[in-house]
Amino acid sequence: GAPSPRVHVRAMSESDSGELGDGGGGFTDERGRYRLDGLAGNSYRIVAVGEDGRAETKLDLADGETAHLDLTLRSVRLLVAVTDGATGKSIAGIPVATAPAGRACSSMMGTSQWGDPGELGFDVSVGSNGCLATQTNAAGVARLVLAVPGSYDLDVGDDRFEPWKQALALVDGTTTRRVALTRKPDRSGDKARVVANLRTDPPGLSGTIWCLAGGDSNSSSPVAGRFDCGPMIPGPGEIWFRVYGYG
Repeated sequence: GAPSPRVHVRAMSESDSGELGDGGGGFTDERGRYRLDGLAGNSYRIVAVGEDGRAETKLDLADGETAHLDLTLRSVRLLVAVTDGATGKSIAGIPVATAPAGRACSSMMGTSQWGDPGELGFDVSVGSNGCLATQTNAAGVARLVLAVPGSYDLDVGDDRFEPWKQALALVDGTTTRRVALTRKPDRSGDKARVVANLRTDPPGLSGTIWCLAGGDSNSSSPVAGRFDCGPMIPGPGEIWFRVYGYG
């Protein structure tokens, strides 16, 4: 195919257990070429994200080795619209995750960076074993761009709703799913829930959030717009949010 300029290519180290680490990245030039320097010997998941789609592959690199890796962008797009089954209203902030059929997703990682208007920026999410996850936006819609067509497991919802899972056969192009979630019955004695509305300048930046209360904490990445911290212990609590490159 034709060269793809302005595509962000990123290397994420991936351990045998699926733990991910950021190895750095860069943009392709006008001829679609890229170069990633300073990678130590390790197993990497190489991800490319651009306007024309996504590419993703594994690379085992030895210390001192120079590898040449060609990537082909594919446009396997999944659009998921989520509503409350009782009211029909769209629900924002609902986790939506995909995994290749039969594979476990043990780790997710996201990184983003945006400069001044007109400068290149990026927002890259990576999961172990080819998994990918996001959250619904204010309109209750989640968008995922995958690198490979095939059979996937789709998981939608959080602990407020009954589990919703479905097997999908995804192809090049856009696949749409409408999901109506069933809310779990109210239970007396539930812990308080905290929902964080995240506002950034420019709007829509994704980052990492930490929810802390009573000595307990949980974190998630990437998130943007709205995040449900879930049940939290009554008393003082803190919400931390960090966007890479912004402090």
